[in-house]
Amino acid sequence: MRAEDKEPPPPSFTVQCGVPDHILPTVPTSQHLNRLAAHLSSEWKSVLLDLGLSLADLYRCCADHPLAIQSQVLAGLVMWTQRNGREATVRRLLQSLQPADIPPSDLQQVFV
Repeated sequence: MRAEDKEPPPPSFTVQCGVPDHILPTVPTSQHLNRLAAHLSSEWKSVLLDLGLSLADLYRCCADHPLAIQSQVLAGLVMWTQRNGREATVRRLLQSLQPADIPPSDLQQVFV
């Protein structure tokens, strides 16, 4: 098989999401986080754990917002950005979101 005949590798997850390159190194805005919270479902706890929050942090989010999962998710995402400052980038967030089975097209809507 010649090198020209090989299929190119699939695009990276960040490319699939269509997030502009200039957004990747930035800290997500409150609007980004709110939109993302609306798209995260049962995977939200594993995403936040991957971002470095503890089980106690997740419990606090749930206790503070017992009736609204979207508010629990948003509280966790805000906690992550506050703790990590400039290190809490869209790129890092996408790394944790990749295994969460959110369609890349949904994530594109979040970050544009």
